[in-house]
This record gives sequence, C-alpha cells and structure tokens, in this order.
Amino acid sequence: MFHKRKDGTYGPLFINKKQKLVAGVYYAAGDYPTKGYAHRPGWHICSAPVALI
Repeated sequence: MFHKRKDGTYGPLFINKKQKLVAGVYYAAGDYPTKGYAHRPGWHICSAPVALI
C-alpha cells in the first residue's frame, strides 16, 4: 500500500516517505534502516495492485 499525496504523486507509507513513485517505472529495492522498525530490506507487496479488506 502507498500514500497518495495532494500533488497526485505516490510514496511509501512509513519507510523512506519522501520517495516519489511513478506507476510503470521499475524501482530496485532499497535498504533504509529506520529506528523503531524491524530491519526488513526490500519491497513487500501483493501480487495485484489492490488492498483486500
């Protein structure tokens, strides 16, 4: 899941929040250790671009 900003761009919810993501562009997984969060590098995503309730 991503955060949609007021300017229409998307970004990660918690880690590396300032990053801007564009649909259809390949992004290599990064490693951003953040205090208070478990160290789990890489993207954690679903197989489809939907969030099930």
